[in-house]
Amino acid sequence: MAAALNIGIYYAATATGLLPTNLREPTGGTIGPGHVVMASVVPALLGGVLMAALIRWADRPLQAFTIVVVGICLLSMAGPAAIPGNTPSGVAVLGLMHVVAAGVVWLLFSRGART
Repeated sequence: MAAALNIGIYYAATATGLLPTNLREPTGGTIGPGHVVMASVVPALLGGVLMAALIRWADRPLQAFTIVVVGICLLSMAGPAAIPGNTPSGVAVLGLMHVVAAGVVWLLFSRGART
């Protein structure tokens, strides 16, 4: 779900010029839809593993999960700002995509967890 939402944001932002299409990842490749999907799916998988571990071992798994998700989301905001050639609007769009991914991960894995 996060990947689908973020792909929609990516295409809308590139079509309107809010997100530059020539951004490079650290290894030199151009950031594109595949990167958006991977940056949405991998954190979701890791979030599921984390929540499963917290449910098993933490006294308050939902509280711990919320703190970790918010903390990682805040730390991840440095990434878009560090991309060479990124614009302020590009930083904002990529930041929004990070918030969408974190929000979806939290919503998916917080359901049914005890506080």
